[in-house]
Amino acid sequence: MDAGDRVAIPLSKTKLLVLILGAALFVALSVWLLVSADKQVRYDPSYVKGVSLLAIGFFGLCCAYGVMKLPDKRPGLILDSAGLIDNSSAFAVGRVACGARNMQA
Repeated sequence: MDAGDRVAIPLSKTKLLVLILGAALFVALSVWLLVSADKQVRYDPSYVKGVSLLAIGFFGLCCAYGVMKLPDKRPGLILDSAGLIDNSSAFAVGRVACGARNMQA
């Protein structure tokens, strides 16, 4: 790539909306499972409550991430001659340098 070449790949708002809706659905199902844990007889109610709480926490965080990322206007990935800039996930690392000039002998 030349120094002026730059490719920006935007975040998919559709995928973020699917993430938010799917995570919210799983939170709702987990809350229902938590409430009905004492009524079922197949598994130990403590086990069902524990799994439900873990699911509420995990999918709640997924939903919160989607809500926070939705208004973000920055591109998800930027490729240029110096490497790439990652802004595509909750664990985005920022700039990742690449190229022979960055390697030390």
